[in-house]
Amino acid sequence: MRKLLFLLTAFTLILSCSSDETSTPVTPPAPIVKYTITLSAGEGGTVSTTGGEYEAGQTVTVTATPQGEYLFKDWSDGNTNATRTITVNSNTTLTANFEKKKYPLTVNIEGEGEVLEEIVNSGRTTDYDSGTTVKLTAVPAGDWEFVGWTGAIESTELEVQLLVSESKNVTATFIRNFDYSQPSYYHFKADFRFEPSEIARNLGNYNEGDGYITSVAYADFNLDGYIDLVYAKGNNTISLHPVEIYLNSGDNKNFIYNENYIQNNLGTEGVRKSIIGDFNGDKKPDVFFADHGAEPAGATQYYGAKQSILLSNNDGYQFNVVNEIPKEFNHGACSGDFDNDGDLDIFTATGHFLVNDGNANFTLNEDIFESDVVGIFTTEMIDINNDGFLDLFVAGHSFEDWDMKGPTIFYGNGSNFSDANSIVLNDLTSWGVVTDIDFVDLNNDGFLEILLNRTGGLKDDWSYFYKGWRIQIFENNMGTEFIDETQKYIDVYQDRDGRWTVWYRVQDIDLDGELELFDDDPTHNGNGIDLFWDWNGSMFIKK
Repeated sequence: MRKLLFLLTAFTLILSCSSDETSTPVTPPAPIVKYTITLSAGEGGTVSTTGGEYEAGQTVTVTATPQGEYLFKDWSDGNTNATRTITVNSNTTLTANFEKKKYPLTVNIEGEGEVLEEIVNSGRTTDYDSGTTVKLTAVPAGDWEFVGWTGAIESTELEVQLLVSESKNVTATFIRNFDYSQPSYYHFKADFRFEPSEIARNLGNYNEGDGYITSVAYADFNLDGYIDLVYAKGNNTISLHPVEIYLNSGDNKNFIYNENYIQNNLGTEGVRKSIIGDFNGDKKPDVFFADHGAEPAGATQYYGAKQSILLSNNDGYQFNVVNEIPKEFNHGACSGDFDNDGDLDIFTATGHFLVNDGNANFTLNEDIFESDVVGIFTTEMIDINNDGFLDLFVAGHSFEDWDMKGPTIFYGNGSNFSDANSIVLNDLTSWGVVTDIDFVDLNNDGFLEILLNRTGGLKDDWSYFYKGWRIQIFENNMGTEFIDETQKYIDVYQDRDGRWTVWYRVQDIDLDGELELFDDDPTHNGNGIDLFWDWNGSMFIKK
């Protein structure tokens, strides 16, 4: 019995110990965590992997590759590395961004005008996206004309389209063509107003006593569309002074002097007027110089001079003496196609007609101007009665001892000018010297009014001689009657004490759409007086 109890007790202890051992807990393995990585490419490229499901802690390397005309820009999270390694720790979505290559389109402009740029098929930032088609439209300024495109595109069309797939340069060229077959009167204008000797002085070509105002003339001598200057100076010495051409740099302020631009530059003595025209038929401006010679100190008369001409050639200009005209006192000249044969002929204030053969070979013809009038100081040719023939205007010293009755119009007929077919304009007592003639249609009837620039002149009273200034305006009644309407068309028209003036210009100099009338040399009048009038629609009002 005791043995049995012992065995039961021992068995119980064993079971008790066994039960204690099997109740100890066992830790299971940690679960596997995974995340989704989503990678994509925007327009213009690809990615090396689109991602997938990855265990936490893994890394994913991805490369964004641009296609064609695109460049990699950045990832949607701002990262700018095209190849990057991502450590997986959350669900992530990334997009690779691409942008088109951008190229500059440089548009250069020669002359006066602008270019409008319009995008046809793409957006624009600073430069153009590669593949962008750009429409370019040339817009000339004022009286300039568009010539064509050069560079990345060659065309004469105003509007072109250009594909920008690389850096490109284009040039739009504008030019202003002047018709130098017109009468010389139409070429005494420029885009600027200045003191004539200022340019020469700035370039070191000015000598005290040089005369500029009477001989200045304007033309586009190098055919770049900008108005240049020619001077044939003199200083009352019987010696020759080389002619000077100043080329406009394009801003109407800075000019370039090239002393080699004129070959055989013998020079002039005392030019009173320079006239512009295409005398040799090459569509370039030439210049004829009306030279009255010099009156040296102590002399009682001018000695007269040879007349001369600048003719254009491939190297610039050639200076020639016009041997057809004898050495004489010549105070003025004008040119025009008086016989309608297609070339410019020349009339001098001494009554000589130089008939042109079209190549600047002149024949002196004494039968064209059939008049005994003398004392001509200024002259112009223009069609005043609109009959298709140029008429001849002469004016000067209207004193009895000069045989000049007053400013005279000789009507043209294509063959000659005579007293029998002429009309004398009303003269002005004590204002008997006319230094300039201008024309403009003030009442818009299709006929040109006549403006005379006068100064003092009275026989037997030389105290008035070349003293003061006065403007006289004649209204043109269909080319047959000319009525003095000075007070109708200008508010201030005379000043007896003012200095006499040489040339006036009538043009829209400030581009406001209205005419201006002004002394061509603002410093010549002295006393700080600037003779300048604005047209108000019916009258010139002095400023």
